[in-house]
Amino acid sequence: MAENKVKRKHLVYVDVLNIMSCFAVVMLHVSLNVFNPSDTYWTQAVLFQAIAIFAVPIFFMISGMNLIGYADKYDTKTFFKKRLWRVGRALILASVFCYILFCIFPFSFYGADQYASGIGVRDFVSRFLTNSINDIYWFLYTNLI
Repeated sequence: MAENKVKRKHLVYVDVLNIMSCFAVVMLHVSLNVFNPSDTYWTQAVLFQAIAIFAVPIFFMISGMNLIGYADKYDTKTFFKKRLWRVGRALILASVFCYILFCIFPFSFYGADQYASGIGVRDFVSRFLTNSINDIYWFLYTNLI
């Protein structure tokens, strides 16, 4: 099947939404003390979380919007092969990197003390399949499909 290149119009408002969402994600990450109510800046953290919570759904909607019309470019099998290769490769490489780093320096990272028992293939596979190596990679798992 020959690939048909379909030229789509560039939508500036999508760029604006992406930029706003990037800033909002930073706000979400710097206000994680919202989960510790005894913290001094808890009220400020709640405000940041409330203002910035729109970011994740916006990213998912933009991703979905970018997938509309993929069948005009290539068949579904090719689409999933490309997606799995691109996202899966990043997920595996980042997970291996973090796993090795956490095993070598288990007391240098928050929550990494559970890796003090050492490196193991079975342990890596178990943690990888349950998104337990670095749970901030949750978005890569969702983008595999």
